[in-house]
Amino acid sequence: MVAIGIAIGLLVVVVGAINLILRRARPSHAARRRLDAHIREVERRLATASIGDDRLVTDQVAQIRKRWIEDQMTSTLVEAVDIPGIGPSLHQTLRDHGISSLHDLGRFNHMKMPGIGDKKRRQLLLGHRRAVQQIVARAEAMDHAALDAYTKGRLGEVVKNHEADELARHREVEDLRIRLGELRRRRALIDT
Repeated sequence: MVAIGIAIGLLVVVVGAINLILRRARPSHAARRRLDAHIREVERRLATASIGDDRLVTDQVAQIRKRWIEDQMTSTLVEAVDIPGIGPSLHQTLRDHGISSLHDLGRFNHMKMPGIGDKKRRQLLLGHRRAVQQIVARAEAMDHAALDAYTKGRLGEVVKNHEADELARHREVEDLRIRLGELRRRRALIDT
């Protein structure tokens, strides 16, 4: 009888030890929550890292085009624009009033000048509008190489830096995908 009691006691100790080992081998509810939180964090980082931001280059190109247009407006003389009915004497009148470039002529819309009637004024404004449209069309037709030449290589540098950032972002996305796969596999093992 004593032997049976010792055997039962020993069996209870062994079963208790096995339960303790199994409880330690099975993750707690808190461990599951921590793993789930980690999975959500990696998913969030993955979502934000995979969003490409091409606006930087697009914004730079737009700013360069705008600056190019402004430079053309400032450097293009009114005499260089073919406006029907506008001759050397009217050009001289404009110069006498401080209007020599297309940029200056844009302000003419709000000015009254002696010697320039409504008809000539409309012709000047129409010629100005056409010249501006041509400059804008040339700016929009410029490719990256022409814009890069205009900025003396600055646009090329922006594009190169953007491409390096994109490569780093792709690497980060790939690393995050691998990490997420590992976390999901660990979570699946907990659930089985």
